[in-house]
Amino acid sequence: PDHQNNGVGGALLSYMEALCEGESIELNASRFALSFYAARGYLSLGPEQEEKGIIFTPMRKKREK
Repeated sequence: PDHQNNGVGGALLSYMEALCEGESIELNASRFALSFYAARGYLSLGPEQEEKGIIFTPMRKKREK
């Protein structure tokens, strides 16, 4: 908690997005990260899912051209 909300996660995500190619970026967000990704333009692709005990929501962000 002492290291949260310092902008590190956003900086890492921005760096990763800059490295990606293609029209969109897809990822699987944990319950706890949904608002983080939504605030950065990611949209849910459907309901929450579970695979091998891991709960996630698939999300996508269209890249700017």
